[in-house]
Amino acid sequence: MRRARTMLIFLVASACLAVALPVSASQAAPAGSWLPYANGERRHPKLAPLLEDQARGRRPFAANATLDGTGRVVVQVVGAPEADVEAAVLDVGGAVRTVAIGSMLAWVPPSALGALADDARVARVSVARSPTSVAMSQGVGSTGASAWQGSGLDGSGVKVGIVDIGFAQLATEQAAGRMPLTVTKQSFCNNGIDGSSAHGTAVAEIVHQMAPKAQLFLVCIQFDADLADAEKYLAQQGVSVVNASFTDNLGGRGDGSGPMGDAVTAGRQVGQLWAVAAGNEADRHLGFTAIDRDGDNVVEFVPGGSLDPAGPDNQELLGFRLPSGGTINITMKWDAWPITNQEFGVCLWTAGAPLGTFLGCQSGGQAGNPSEPIAGFFASGLAAGGYVIGVSRAPGTTITPHLDMYFDGSEQAIQRILAAGSIGEPASSPSAMAVGAHHFGNGTIESFSSQGPTIDGRIKPDIAGPDGVSNDVFNPFFGTSASSPHVAGAAALVKQALPSSTPAQLQTFLSCRAVDAGAPGPDSQFGYGRLSLGVVTNAASNAASLKPAVVQGTIVSQRSALCSGGADAVLSYGAPGDVVLLCDWDGNGTRTPGVFRNGTWLLRNAAGNGPADVAPFGLGDAGDVPVCGHWSGPGTAETAGVFRAGRFFLRFSNTTGIADANFGYGNPTDTPVTGDWDGNGTTTPGVFRNGTWFLRNSNTTGVSDQPSVGYGDPGDLPVTGDWDGNGTTTLGVFRRGVWFLRNSLGGGVADLPPFLFGTPGDRPLAWR
Repeated sequence: MRRARTMLIFLVASACLAVALPVSASQAAPAGSWLPYANGERRHPKLAPLLEDQARGRRPFAANATLDGTGRVVVQVVGAPEADVEAAVLDVGGAVRTVAIGSMLAWVPPSALGALADDARVARVSVARSPTSVAMSQGVGSTGASAWQGSGLDGSGVKVGIVDIGFAQLATEQAAGRMPLTVTKQSFCNNGIDGSSAHGTAVAEIVHQMAPKAQLFLVCIQFDADLADAEKYLAQQGVSVVNASFTDNLGGRGDGSGPMGDAVTAGRQVGQLWAVAAGNEADRHLGFTAIDRDGDNVVEFVPGGSLDPAGPDNQELLGFRLPSGGTINITMKWDAWPITNQEFGVCLWTAGAPLGTFLGCQSGGQAGNPSEPIAGFFASGLAAGGYVIGVSRAPGTTITPHLDMYFDGSEQAIQRILAAGSIGEPASSPSAMAVGAHHFGNGTIESFSSQGPTIDGRIKPDIAGPDGVSNDVFNPFFGTSASSPHVAGAAALVKQALPSSTPAQLQTFLSCRAVDAGAPGPDSQFGYGRLSLGVVTNAASNAASLKPAVVQGTIVSQRSALCSGGADAVLSYGAPGDVVLLCDWDGNGTRTPGVFRNGTWLLRNAAGNGPADVAPFGLGDAGDVPVCGHWSGPGTAETAGVFRAGRFFLRFSNTTGIADANFGYGNPTDTPVTGDWDGNGTTTPGVFRNGTWFLRNSNTTGVSDQPSVGYGDPGDLPVTGDWDGNGTTTLGVFRRGVWFLRNSLGGGVADLPPFLFGTPGDRPLAWR
């Protein structure tokens, strides 16, 4: 079964039902020029070309743009200040629908669009883009969610938001027992929660199957700008996990900026993890640099080869085929955000030698009025056969930006395709957990699953979830739309197990447990890998295990799981020259910062930044190596100690005084380590010597109680911790930013996959 492409399509795609474009005398290619820029017709400088065509009756308005019952259409009106723009809308018989940053959505009579654009208070009138969908699930078993549910983790107490374009058939699914009867509904769609599709109901079904006791909040949105209102509503309800199975290829630069990206960022800031569909455009996308090397105002799709300024050449043309009655729907954006007067357009011919009949050009009108860098070409009802496009530059356009082109019509056998960079909005946001699609049966990445990198060079997606799964609304359900709710449901289970987890920590947990696939390490097809919850965890076992941290000067970066990635939390403590430690100074089970400053200790019992909240005390001399531990047994606070030239000096309280234990162990040039090597609750010493470990089980002078262990190389930095939460400290080394950890005190290879966290020159620490 061919999967339905369920992407956020530029309104041109859903709105226009025009017949094949006629070729007028003004559109015919003039002698001596193979690619005219325009047909000579004057365009309104502040009105989007599509709206102008619709207002003149050349193209119909989309059904979902005329939903207020009076025949008025929804448009985006840009300008400032907000009060002046609202007044301009009211003056032409319009009404404000939604207010966003720097713009608003308004209902306006079609006959008044020109007058509104003429108003000096208005900068431009643009199309209001509408999100469309990204088209017992086998993913419940394949991701490990069934095992978590069997242990009692079912999403209870977790609020999950599902933002989508419509929840039609919801009542049917509830009556059949496939959806809970108690769901909270909020609509920003004019026709209520049903919206324009049953897509949201299909998505919600997967979330419900993954986390059957999670409390669901279903939110219908109609336009991109509605996502800001949806996020605010969900924040007010205390929702901590949100699913967004939609995307907009033209909704921003490709770095998470734009109205939808802003909403996701706002959600992350108030404690929401957003699982976002990456998109389904990998096999319908082309990205390239828009360079016109031969100066004929036509850019080259590929570099190299012969160039002819007097005529077309293969580098400047892209061919495809259409079936009978086919639709061309090509959209594109170029990297000149947020607005530009640098204009590009798409021109179309029938296939010939090298070109057939010229069918016209369509552009975004940026040269006449600066606006978003988007354009495209739409035509329907075309004859079967071959067609050719070129991308033209308007006179005065000088930039050579990156350009992304998407083929969302019935184009077939497209001559050039590039999956890289096809990631949509808001999945490109650093605040979104972008989800790619792999087939649940064989684990392979779907050919359509959109990929990074983002325009600013980050890996996307972040993880891959299963698709092609059984579903009562769409069966089978293909697309990243189906993959994303598996991740949202998994996040709800983790949130129940670890209720204090932040969005970053939830994302890190899922990323670290993902099954690596594709190229080793994170990549732009699978992200960190295929979604897998792994062994069931709980707050106690998670709290008992230690996590990696690195310190550079006074900056401590902490990661909440044992896998590659960035910091989930960063704190600053101390002054230049201090030695920073993370220890449980008050015995509450949490490691917080302290510093050793030339024999003086300054400790903090609260997590994060702030001053010392323990009275400073003295222990040791300048040049000593500070250590800490539960020297006096289990149930106690960790207290200070120093290592000096092969001798340990330990104090059993964090106050000034002489050492309570003073003994020799190791050589002067050894690196001291400490840990509970035998699991009895008491911290004891060890030393690391050029890749060999010597460990002792009591705080007294003597020989190693454990056999010496070779683990690591000379020059590595030792780091110790209870990495699996079993109550015993084990070994690790940090080598130029790479961590190698073992869950035992024996030699051998790392028990955990080596991971990257930190940079060469950092000092490793462990925290909980």
